[in-house]
Amino acid sequence: MSALRAVEPGNPSIRTASGGRFTFLTPRKCDVNIHDIAASLSRICRYTGQLPNPDIHYSVAQHSVLVSRLCPPALAVWGLMHDSAEAYIGDVSSPLKSLLQDYRLIEHKVEQCVWSVFGLKGPLPPAVKVADNKAYEMEARQFYEGIHSGIVPVWHGAARRLFLERAEELGII
Repeated sequence: MSALRAVEPGNPSIRTASGGRFTFLTPRKCDVNIHDIAASLSRICRYTGQLPNPDIHYSVAQHSVLVSRLCPPALAVWGLMHDSAEAYIGDVSSPLKSLLQDYRLIEHKVEQCVWSVFGLKGPLPPAVKVADNKAYEMEARQFYEGIHSGIVPVWHGAARRLFLERAEELGII
């Protein structure tokens, strides 16, 4: 069996940007990599890519940096990592996610594994959800209503760097 196909039967996995493997049903802390997270989140466009201006790419990585900056300092790591599981399971819109019970169970398992690598124990602190909602409001005003909120969207390479720089500022790399 080739190295690309060496997976456990019945335990689906993906190849990561760094060349590792991540399994969904039995995620392992040793398979979590901040560089994989940054690479993936920088390529995932917020709002399932449904931004009105096709020339704008606003990534989950950039959103995470914004949430981190909106959080109280003690929760800034939480803010940066709140969507980190999406690096492995993808971004599913909240309305669709509410219909996918199995997805929510897998998401929870992956979140707990990823968060634990960075010293975070769930559930998500309420203040992080407040910051996430504030970021959502800023994004919606800017991208859908045309009211500038101070967000300067960047393409994925720059978003990856912003994410990693923030992680370094916070001492998690």
